[in-house]
Amino acid sequence: MHILFLTDNFPSQVNAPPGESAEITRRTNVDEVFESGNAQQLVDRVIRLKSDPDLYMRYRTQGPIAGQQYTRTDLAKRMVAILNKVQRRNR
Repeated sequence: MHILFLTDNFPSQVNAPPGESAEITRRTNVDEVFESGNAQQLVDRVIRLKSDPDLYMRYRTQGPIAGQQYTRTDLAKRMVAILNKVQRRNR
């Protein structure tokens, strides 16, 4: 799976394994997913962004906000909190 998102107002893409990355993409709704190696899907997603100014602006403004929720530090804190909760339950 690849994710298409905006950085500095330009489309960028990253290869992301299915699972949590896909779930974050669905939850934030500020990027486009396409199959790895599927050039036509990538072209379709870029054309969609170009032809839909409202979508482009939403991704541009909301993408960085959504991304702040998923820094390594924040994800690590969440993981520690979950582990602590499990540990307390199993005492």
